[in-house]
Amino acid sequence: MLATTKLVRKLVRTIAGDNIYGKSYTDINLTNNDLRNVTFFVYEHKARELAKEIEAMLFIAGYKNKVKVTTSKYNDLGRCGGNTYLRINNCVLA
Repeated sequence: MLATTKLVRKLVRTIAGDNIYGKSYTDINLTNNDLRNVTFFVYEHKARELAKEIEAMLFIAGYKNKVKVTTSKYNDLGRCGGNTYLRINNCVLA
């Protein structure tokens, strides 16, 4: 069973609290247009811990969503990038 996007957002905001900043956004899954990936900007020093905790909570609740931590490369010239993201894959759009 896969978690819904609303459930994932509530769960992450409850667990992460002040460790996320900015808004979350939703991407269409590349392999299945009916599924979405929910992404949050997180502070790098807490990202791995948050990913493990959120994945454990989803597993306990019976969901099979995968949680990944990704980082964008910093661009010196454009002075942008270098962000850390918490991505929850394969969520049902709700």
